[in-house]
Amino acid sequence: MQPLLLLAALVSAISTPTSPNATMLSAEKVISLPVAVNIGLLGFAADGAWQMELQVEELDQLLQRILPERNPSCGPSAAPLNVVYKIEYNTVVIRTGWAELSARIAAALRPISRGSDEFEVEVETVEDAFDTLFSSYFTEGQAVDGQGRTAAYTILILNPSRPLLAKQGKGIPQSFSYRYRYQQGLPSPIWLSSSRYLVIDLAAGPSGFGRVQASTDIVSAAPLPTPGASLQGGEQARLRREKDPSAAAAFELHHTHFVAQLAATILSAVRHVFVPDSAACQLPFFGKLIVPLVPGHPHSIELSQLRQQLQRLLLPNQQLLLLPSTHHLHAHPQISVAVSRAHQADTVQQQLNDQTVYHAKPLLDASRLADHMHHTVEWLASGLLDAAATEHLAFLSKRRNSTQESADAEDDADSDNDEYTRVLPLYVFSLLNVHPDLTLGSHSLVYTSADAMIVLQTNSSALELPFTSGGRAVVTDARKPTRHILAGLATAVGNVMPPFESLRSSMSSRVRSPSDEGALPLLQTDLLWATGRHPFGPFSNSASFSQVVVDAAQRHAVISRLHAAERKLHAAARKVEELVTRYVHPSSRLSTAGRTALARQRARGLERQHEMSAFPTPDVNELEGIVEAEEAPPLLYAEQAWSHVAEGVGELLHEVHAGSLELSSKIVESHGRKFYALVVDLTSTLQAACDNLRSQHYAEAYTQSNELYLDVISVAKQVDRELPALEARMACCQAPSLRTSSWHGREIALLFFGSIALCALTSRLLAPMMKPDRRKKL
Repeated sequence: MQPLLLLAALVSAISTPTSPNATMLSAEKVISLPVAVNIGLLGFAADGAWQMELQVEELDQLLQRILPERNPSCGPSAAPLNVVYKIEYNTVVIRTGWAELSARIAAALRPISRGSDEFEVEVETVEDAFDTLFSSYFTEGQAVDGQGRTAAYTILILNPSRPLLAKQGKGIPQSFSYRYRYQQGLPSPIWLSSSRYLVIDLAAGPSGFGRVQASTDIVSAAPLPTPGASLQGGEQARLRREKDPSAAAAFELHHTHFVAQLAATILSAVRHVFVPDSAACQLPFFGKLIVPLVPGHPHSIELSQLRQQLQRLLLPNQQLLLLPSTHHLHAHPQISVAVSRAHQADTVQQQLNDQTVYHAKPLLDASRLADHMHHTVEWLASGLLDAAATEHLAFLSKRRNSTQESADAEDDADSDNDEYTRVLPLYVFSLLNVHPDLTLGSHSLVYTSADAMIVLQTNSSALELPFTSGGRAVVTDARKPTRHILAGLATAVGNVMPPFESLRSSMSSRVRSPSDEGALPLLQTDLLWATGRHPFGPFSNSASFSQVVVDAAQRHAVISRLHAAERKLHAAARKVEELVTRYVHPSSRLSTAGRTALARQRARGLERQHEMSAFPTPDVNELEGIVEAEEAPPLLYAEQAWSHVAEGVGELLHEVHAGSLELSSKIVESHGRKFYALVVDLTSTLQAACDNLRSQHYAEAYTQSNELYLDVISVAKQVDRELPALEARMACCQAPSLRTSSWHGREIALLFFGSIALCALTSRLLAPMMKPDRRKKL
């Protein structure tokens, strides 16, 4: 009867598609999404470096035991999302095609300079061979509820023999090193492909890159496992270990360490690349995206590439309208003033001849610039920003409620459009003759907010960033803003984080406020995944998206909509709960679990009623088994963990539905059952959206999640309209029992003890006036 309880039941319907009653009372409280992760091992069947051999079952069992599922978080607070990825690992030792792929890699090796023993492989020359191998083994994913196969993600782990590569190549010395370079990005042994796979070459490297003057975020030879002589495979090595127990023990030690390090690398890839966190908890819904592109003059934006890649992030039923226009900054004086006011400087230190030199480095404060533009009267600034901040709502025609509710919904609708429209202004400031080191905040060239994007373009061809690679500073071409624009759009439109960033869950006991001493940061990075087919970060140079990033953007759109629907229903349910729980009384048929759940629900209402009082809050453990609890325990759950409903909620719902709980007011009971029926009607839409989400039919899931959200809005509006009238109606008929406030208690106590003292004093004064014999009798 309490809609807050029904919230958990609705979410649980996603994981157990059975009968309606069983679905509503399922113990599962989150969306469950299956994800297939394939691990392809090449060169681990005694046909690679050191003839190393690796057992499939050993790695599979370790991965499944360490990370069988993942609950992602959403930024910036790292609150847990109401979704869990159920990960299925499938490890395969690949033999067919490995020799041909190794030969292609050897043929693609090129020295970085004349006479150098360092070589590079341009990924564009060998990616087709990787695509062929990938498609022949891992194209299809796992079947989901008989609805076809979903796309699986794959990690190809290579263990080639360097002597064999040197023999197959031309002019390659026996002692050489090599790395991969993807679209002129920085060299690395790891790269993300344009498809749904990731490549890790254990023989490539070593690579050293990371942030300047940082003890973390450094990529070196240490993070990746390296096969060596201690892991020698083959028949002769096996016979040697059988004869020498010490050699066998050393082999087991190194083998265990190698497998553990390899598993850690795979799990990091799963967390960061394949099932990443979301940049924000709620993503604006839209059927049409309008991007007013406002670049300065001159600019060098690849409009066709920008439009094509942005369209990939959208769902098939979403429209994109890119509106480019060119403006001179001097023609808009108020924007020029905003740019001037946003100029700042940051003090940095540099080691020069064994001395520390401090100098000022200019930067453009993008957040301050956006704020100044929002408060100007310039139509190009505040006009577009105001349009972006206003969400143009339009309800779909489908309604399950009364004619009056439909009329109320039409008041919020746009009669000329049956979709949501989102406006996202994109400002590209093309500044010439500025300091060559000018960047936006955080040494970036792109700034993204909820309602605007700002990109900086200068004429600096080698903008130095606070990162290093191979002992040299990392530079980027600030004259080409397309890559940075795509990175910002992926975050603003697709809710995608860079694949080398993840969020540490704020529900962890180890995570504290940033002001606490020794607090762990919410944002953590692993630069192993900073290179490949994506536009994020200083180490990648691609102006396009991998299919992995596209999948994440479309999946996040659906999850965000379901997240918003649940939150809206949660807010409406809390209002109903405050009224309904005052009239719930247990019966003898109520189970122990139902008693505990009822105590928790009552405690929540009492907490709100007495939140400003001085009464201490008892511990939640004191509530176990208490039904008639009068004192207020802590809140039912933390606000940032609103999607995680307390234990016993489903049990209490079952008790109410079965008639084990009764309401003292038939009027309230009637309204409670009415809200119960409204929420139950949402189950089918929720189930359909989640089925399509699991089978990766994102367009259908997006449409159904929007229908669910609109229906939840109708339920919330009905709650807002009917509850005040119901409370007013009940106020005239009930005799509320009020708790005596603390200052009333003190007055009563003073009056009571004062009366006793007055009686004693009166008796004492009247005692001498009484006759002696009278006193004696007394």
